Amino acid sequence: MSHAGGRPRLPRSERAIRGTSKKSREEKYLAGTAVGYSTRVPPPPKKLSSAERAVWVEVAAAVDSLHVFAVSDTLAFRLLVEAITVERALYARGAWAEWGKATGVVLRLFGSFGLTPSDRHRVAAVVAPPEAEPVKPGRDDFKPIPFGPRLVEGDEAG
Repeated sequence: MSHAGGRPRLPRSERAIRGTSKKSREEKYLAGTAVGYSTRVPPPPKKLSSAERAVWVEVAAAVDSLHVFAVSDTLAFRLLVEAITVERALYARGAWAEWGKATGVVLRLFGSFGLTPSDRHRVAAVVAPPEAEPVKPGRDDFKPIPFGPRLVEGDEAG
């Protein structure tokens, strides 16, 4: 973990709330990562079992709602799905010691995607910018900004 002046760095979301976020810092941070803009979780791979496919669809809905998934997260997401599937199988068998360990792994992976309340602030949503409306010449809503003294009705300059 990086420190700034002996204190832990604030998450980008916290800096945005405090009003101390700077665009130049954010662009520099995002330029060094392969994250880019968020995407939706892809459909489950065909190689997964039916139980893993069901978990994939279930967890993908939660991750998509947070807008935090990037293509580079696919492997970590697959590990999360496999861990949840193993955890549920251990619970069904009643293997409580192993189930407890698997639950810890699942919770740590949940934190990586911001799926726990305590970790949600650590994951920043990266959403594609909205498409700008192209400027049309001769728009009807164009109103010039008046400069100089205002003229009163009936008072003509000149």
